[in-house]
Amino acid sequence: MANLKHGIIGICNHNKDGSYTTQKDRLRILLQAADQLKTLNYRQLTIHSIKGKHINALIDQWNEQHKINQLSIATIKNRMSALRWLLSKLNRSQLIPKENQALGIARRDYKKTVNNNKSQQLDSRSELITDKYVQYSLKLQQAFGLRREECIKFNPVYADQDHYIQLKASWTKGGRPRTIPIRNEQQRALIDEIKQLVGNNSLIPAHKSYIQQRNHYDNQVKQAGYNNLHGLRHSYAQQRYREITGSEPPICGGKTSKDYTLQEKLLDHRARLTLTKELGHGREEVTVQYLGR
Repeated sequence: MANLKHGIIGICNHNKDGSYTTQKDRLRILLQAADQLKTLNYRQLTIHSIKGKHINALIDQWNEQHKINQLSIATIKNRMSALRWLLSKLNRSQLIPKENQALGIARRDYKKTVNNNKSQQLDSRSELITDKYVQYSLKLQQAFGLRREECIKFNPVYADQDHYIQLKASWTKGGRPRTIPIRNEQQRALIDEIKQLVGNNSLIPAHKSYIQQRNHYDNQVKQAGYNNLHGLRHSYAQQRYREITGSEPPICGGKTSKDYTLQEKLLDHRARLTLTKELGHGREEVTVQYLGR
């Protein structure tokens, strides 16, 4: 099994697809899968001897764990993504069907209600954050709905394209570059202020690595009294929904999909497709986490 792990590490080291966090999570998942294959009595595997039966054995185990509430569908989907990535690098993508449902993997339940609204805004606690770089990273999260890694690696000169910002693949989850519109004067002023602070650099100080700045960010956020600030993305999504549809999203007490008129259904669909792109997701149904249904 050491041979399989060695092969996995070699492929991951030679294929730096996606952000640092994506790469780290992918390697962790694949090494974990190697350990699971060992417990399933596949002990002499190498990276080139993986067959469909090995993939099916993993999936069967994960599905069984899901049935007894030991594993969520979201976790299984993340594992499947890592497996597909590995097999694509081995030119053996045919070992896994393109659709998870063909493997007996249930669809993820995205039902959300008002009680599950996780949106948040920066409040007076943010004044306790003393680092300028972290301050501006948080403001970017709130103004553009960025993820933590994106707002830390943000380079304003590269990103600023006048009417929109562009995010590099190496900043984003899943390595998906994307653009987000600059819609108001506050967003424009924020980008200009960051340029004044860092010029043609990122929001990582010159003497720090990304990991060092991320840890510093986490410490500053924690010391200010926040658990995490992913809810800033939720708030961004809900505000964009209001702008596009003229209505409150269901998760904020607005009408639910079963009560929409035809025009409201069209506007709702437009808003969700727009936010899927702006938030950097691959599927429209994920917007239910932010907006409800």
